[in-house]
Amino acid sequence: CVKVTGGITNALFRVSGFQQIIPSISSALSKILSFTVGTDTPSSSSIDIHKLIIFDSILIRIFGAEGMINRDIETSTYAALCNADIAHQYIGRFSNGRIEGWLEGFQPLTFVDLNDECTSLEIAKEMARLHCLFEVPEGELKDHHGMEVGLWDQLSGWMEQALGYEEFR
Repeated sequence: CVKVTGGITNALFRVSGFQQIIPSISSALSKILSFTVGTDTPSSSSIDIHKLIIFDSILIRIFGAEGMINRDIETSTYAALCNADIAHQYIGRFSNGRIEGWLEGFQPLTFVDLNDECTSLEIAKEMARLHCLFEVPEGELKDHHGMEVGLWDQLSGWMEQALGYEEFR
């Protein structure tokens, strides 16, 4: 488990080594599968354990900025982007975070990278392409009360939160 730099509001961790533990769990997993599969189906020995764990590393994203970002909507949108083959692998969600596939060979952009005009232009082009080609699925932009949430709703909510702090009044 290694901390990954680059998260602005989230803590990011790379968890690796799944492929190395497959041989040690293979026997136990085979027994579990044969018990749950039963006798009317092919034996568990015909199941390739390596196909059950298709990754060696994952990204654990622990959410920060509590209350500032609607993580249900964010995660639903991320899953929709994954289903459209725009974002990388969505594996699952837990109470204060998300598990994603690890992008092998990639590294986070630094502030120097983001200040580079060519890099910023490429990011802007990709964001424009995303907004032109991807439509958020119906119902994905609703909060837990079923209300539609948009940019102005989000900004208004942030303003209300900021005004709630004594030092901002």
